[in-house]
Amino acid sequence: MFNLPPGVKYAINDGRGLKYVTYAEIRRNRIANQAERLNRITALDTPCRQAAYIWVFFVPGVIYGGWHLYLRTLRESFWIGRDFGTSRWNHYNDLCQSIIEQVPCGVLPVADNFERWKIAFSEQFRRPGKRKQGICFGWADFERGYLRGIEVVDHRRNG
Repeated sequence: MFNLPPGVKYAINDGRGLKYVTYAEIRRNRIANQAERLNRITALDTPCRQAAYIWVFFVPGVIYGGWHLYLRTLRESFWIGRDFGTSRWNHYNDLCQSIIEQVPCGVLPVADNFERWKIAFSEQFRRPGKRKQGICFGWADFERGYLRGIEVVDHRRNG
């Protein structure tokens, strides 16, 4: 065993002598590989469309309690929100507005009526079972891996 210079992770004998590989080189290569992989994953030039369903359900309790709105596809699940317009954590306010405009459920489609809309949605698109929930089908539009829009297809009363 021999002592390596400071900042050197390991040495390679390439036939012409020892080549030192530093921590900085390893980090640079790792960052380049991650950037290349991320570009490969998100480099979808054409927007894609996936079948999805809008799921509104009630969770009893204090911490996570209340009505929640999810968009679920085959492989992913997006928490659209519990609060509309009031929460700084909800990044999908425009999608919430789009959904309540497409499926008004007898409620004026404005941000102030979002809680009433979720209750009306769960009654209109009720699914059997003990849980208070409603499900409606549609299409989710993705661009470069990000959720961009929702088109609701199922306007009928289900159940």
